[in-house]
Amino acid sequence: MLGEPRGLDCLMLSSPTRLVRKNPTTMIVFCSLFITCLVIQLFCTFTRLDYYWVLLNLSVSVFCIITFSLTSFSNPGYLSNKDVQFMNLLDTIDST
Repeated sequence: MLGEPRGLDCLMLSSPTRLVRKNPTTMIVFCSLFITCLVIQLFCTFTRLDYYWVLLNLSVSVFCIITFSLTSFSNPGYLSNKDVQFMNLLDTIDST
């Protein structure tokens, strides 16, 4: 009943149809894209802006990395009702 994993499951484009285990691929993809965009901004945009815009952008970027790290390494929680089946839960959440 549960589908086989596909190549782009790490992007989480839809609700998972199988039990998802912790996988660092999503975090690595996000961090790589985020750092690449920040480096491009550093060389292309930041040289033309006033220093307070650069500080604002860097502070928001640091805030994003900090909150991303906190949510990535924290416990996501658990279901308190042990009688809930995984597929029934998916039907309830994604009823489309």
